[in-house]
Amino acid sequence: MIFQRSIPILYSGNVEKSLTYYTEVLGFDCKWDWGNQDVMVAPKWQGKQIGTAMMNAIRNWLQENAPHNSLV
Repeated sequence: MIFQRSIPILYSGNVEKSLTYYTEVLGFDCKWDWGNQDVMVAPKWQGKQIGTAMMNAIRNWLQENAPHNSLV
């Protein structure tokens, strides 16, 4: 097997603080910060309406199941 590339999927409670740590402490280049997004999809899957479908499904579920005037 030959390693060709990786796509990082990083979970964080504070993305801005994490990006600062990755760039200033660990020395990584930040070439993947596209700002505040609802859903981020790997580049090869972009443009296929996957993120839109996910957000629509979540919104529909919340409308049917979340208490009235709840904050999500």
